[in-house]
This record gives sequence, C-alpha cells and structure tokens, in this order.
Amino acid sequence: MDLVAATGAACSIDDRAASKALGAIFTAIRMSVNARYFSSVVAEFPDCSTWMREAPATTGQTGALLALATPATLTRGLKQMGLDDGQIAAAGRIVGEAIADRLPADVVSTITKKLPLLGT
Repeated sequence: MDLVAATGAACSIDDRAASKALGAIFTAIRMSVNARYFSSVVAEFPDCSTWMREAPATTGQTGALLALATPATLTRGLKQMGLDDGQIAAAGRIVGEAIADRLPADVVSTITKKLPLLGT
C-alpha cells in the first residue's frame, strides 16, 4: 500500500485529503531539516514534492511556511484541513513508521525531535 492510501485508510479520509495532509507533514519536515537530510527524504519519497504542492497554505505569507516547522503549527494546519486529533495522530504514526523504515537513523532522529508527532 502506498503512503497516500495508507494515510487515507488510517484516517478514514479520501486520497485527495490524505495527499494534502501528507503535503503539510512533508512541508514541515522540509522546514525542519537541512537540505542534505531532506534530499534523503526526497530520494525515498519522490512523491513528496507533489504532496507539498497540494498542501493548502494557511496564508499567503512566506513566514507561514517557516511556522510549519513547529509541532503546534503543523497540528493546527492539519486541524484546519478538517482532521481531528485521532486522525492527526494516525497520520503522524503512518508517516513516522514510513520514515523510520526508509531513512537513516540520524535523519529520523532529527525529524522526530523537531516533529514529535512523527515519533513511533
């Protein structure tokens, strides 16, 4: 099962909503790690660029992207997409398991320290 389908199933949402949620999560990851670490994310999750483009922006300001790097803002953004606390936790668990399975331990550790929602 691909990550969109797994997220959709875990959260009981359609693929479009799952893709948007993944976009918000991967945008937060991008804003949380350096370019070298994010290149390893892109190598393992080549669709993340598409998901990130589909994620709704909460404002038109560049600062809003930087704010996505905080756990509270990521959670708030997912809630604004219509996800409840259980769905947010499920999405975090699915992405956290996927990154733990596919990425080097140091990259996973950096991501989960900055975005505890993704800790498994």
